[in-house]
Formats: sequence, C-alpha cells, structure tokens
Amino acid sequence: FISALWVLDWLPEISKTGAVSQNFHGGPSGIYPPIGFSKDGEIEIRPLYYGLLLFSELVANYSQWVSTSTLVTEGLPAKAVVHATVDVSGRVKVLLVAKDIAESAHTTAVTVVITKAKSNVDPTASVPSTAHVVRLTAPSPSAKRGIELAGQTFDNTVGGTPRGQRKLELVKASAAGSGKTMYRVNLPPLSAAMLVVG
Repeated sequence: FISALWVLDWLPEISKTGAVSQNFHGGPSGIYPPIGFSKDGEIEIRPLYYGLLLFSELVANYSQWVSTSTLVTEGLPAKAVVHATVDVSGRVKVLLVAKDIAESAHTTAVTVVITKAKSNVDPTASVPSTAHVVRLTAPSPSAKRGIELAGQTFDNTVGGTPRGQRKLELVKASAAGSGKTMYRVNLPPLSAAMLVVG
C-alpha cells in the first residue's frame, strides 16, 4: 500500500516541473506494477493502481496546480504532503497524504483554508458551503489487499470494476474571513484524503 501513497506525492511533484508522462515497473510477477497476475494466473489490481486512480481524479477536467496563495493548511502531521488543483469548472481538489510510518503517528484534524478559487467558467463564483472527501485507506503500509478508495475495492475482481458503493464524506465549510472558506478534514496515519470543493 505504501506504493499508492508514494505515487500520490511523486506524480504531482514531477507534473509541477513539466513532466507529462511517467513509466512504472512492469511485468506480471513484480510487486509494484499497477496490474499483475496472481499465482493462479488471475488478473490482480495492485496497490499502486489505487494511487494512480486517485491521482487521475485530482487532475481530471483539465486541472491546473493551485498556487500556495490560494490555499493554506494548518495542523498537517509530520511527513504529510499537500497537492491541490483547480479544474476548468472552478472545482478545487486538495490532496492530503499522510506518509509517517511511525507507530506514534495518529489521526490529525487538518484545517484547509481556500481563497475563492479562480474559475475559467465564472471567476466571480463563491466557494461552496459544503464539500466532500474521497479517502484512500488500507489495513497496513505493507497491505496488498483490503485497500479501499472511497469505500470501494478491487479485491476479488477481474473486470476492472470495483466492488462496493462509492462513499463520499461530506464536510461543512465555515467562514475564515477576507473571502476565505475553511474546511476541516481528519487525516489518519498512512492514508490519503482528497477534499473536493465545488
């Protein structure tokens, strides 16, 4: 599972420097390809795939990286990272990735303050009063199964469709002054949470 969290930091970092593609480990028997085969020859969705899937949501709809002047985070735990985008409809997506593997790591309430996002559709649009969170979790950093993205898993699937209902966690906003809106997101250790506003 740690590979899914790693890729959620790596891809944004190289994208911000201008990279437009990335090759990953291949081969059906390696431990890091996003898609591989089980010992019985069945197709398996590997942990890295979950990270790639969440990254695709982060950058969907012609998203651009958000500048630090638009976004402020408080209470971010040690070794956590933040990457944020805004798409052409003005939807802001803030990805929080907790990477600390220390046993002392604990769930932290992270405050995300967003200045009214610039929208290519409506630059005067206000920041919504509610948002939702998409979570990526697993039982442990070495887990190969039991991984969930928004409550769904690819465990015991072979057709590329995840099992379970997609679950989005609603988050209420509060005013933070000067045209800013604040959202609070709980971030468990070794997990990712993407706040979607708009």
